[in-house]
Amino acid sequence: MRFFLTFLVFFSLFLSAWPAERQCSKLSKQLEFEYDKDMKCQCGLALQNLEVSLPAGVKLVAACDLVTTDGNSVDLSKKRISLDKYLSSGGYYSGDFYFSGQLILTGEVEVSESEATDMHFEVTSDLGLDSGSVFSQYFKHFEIGSDENFRKLKAPRPTESQPCRQAKAKMIVKDFRVNVSDTDRDGLFPYQIQVLSISPFKKCSVPRE
Repeated sequence: MRFFLTFLVFFSLFLSAWPAERQCSKLSKQLEFEYDKDMKCQCGLALQNLEVSLPAGVKLVAACDLVTTDGNSVDLSKKRISLDKYLSSGGYYSGDFYFSGQLILTGEVEVSESEATDMHFEVTSDLGLDSGSVFSQYFKHFEIGSDENFRKLKAPRPTESQPCRQAKAKMIVKDFRVNVSDTDRDGLFPYQIQVLSISPFKKCSVPRE
């Protein structure tokens, strides 16, 4: 998946100690290559105007291509917004959001086959997030379906006879990209996972929809 691999290659560079303006410039250019369109990232002081409920130890470092669902671009240097709430019109926001930090999580890994093989991590840990926050839903479900993560988790590939397998796991997840959109890119993608424990994979009791 080009989207996922591009993120992994670039994100470690993005989190190095560059000035905020240089960070945004580099990231904007990388995303323009990925999406094949003009992209604008906002970093540094501008992010003080973006309110969002996050787990302890996680920090927002960039908001890119930030628009409302009716297509209006949001300039955080001029406007304060909250990702925890829907707009008064009933709409919401879309964009790519980058976070630094790490979490120790327990939950369930699921491997299934749709158009392509997917692996997800459903979080059961209490992250202390506001249950009313729209954005907090992204920290309940992590997209972890890279080849490297399959190896780390020793996860089986789905077969015709066993299209879905599950295992309980505890892991450290570090640094994140959240894509908010109405496309198949939508979701939270961690930069790195470290497996602390995992049970044997078994047939799914209730496959994820």
